[in-house]
Amino acid sequence: RGLGPGSGEASPPEAEGAPALQRSITEPLRLPLSQPPPALGGGAAPGAEASEPPPVLSRSLSGKRKWIGISQYRFNRWEGHIWARSNTQEGGPKGRQLHLGYYPSAEEAARAYDRAAIFLRGSKKVQTNFPVGDYANDPIVRKLQENPREKFLAILRQESGASRDTIERLNR
Repeated sequence: RGLGPGSGEASPPEAEGAPALQRSITEPLRLPLSQPPPALGGGAAPGAEASEPPPVLSRSLSGKRKWIGISQYRFNRWEGHIWARSNTQEGGPKGRQLHLGYYPSAEEAARAYDRAAIFLRGSKKVQTNFPVGDYANDPIVRKLQENPREKFLAILRQESGASRDTIERLNR
């Protein structure tokens, strides 16, 4: 049900002397600035060089870190998953989601995702939770690259610390 003229409801009264608050949807909102915006870094003295702001981590609306490729499963378990692209050995003709296992912490599940992403997509333009350089000498990534692709998920689950029930159930 609509409000305003023609809807049977009264429109809110305009304040005397205040401009009408109507503008086009495509027109940008322009507010006058009485002062320039404050410099990054808070209370830096005028004329002092502004330092680089700290890197901003991806955060959800709740303020907690938002991880790529994981989701919370029940209360104290985290599930790792990655999308295997189509026309690959892992993804088949249409592509599919690969279950990487259940982990006791979000960080362990995020590291399992990172290792899988580096293995499946290479280390050049891959999006990971932690810097790709952290995995340059990682023994698990090295073991994944030394073994056949068919054993990729079994090795990742076993070496990354997935729960024992995940390994037993999915590696049959």
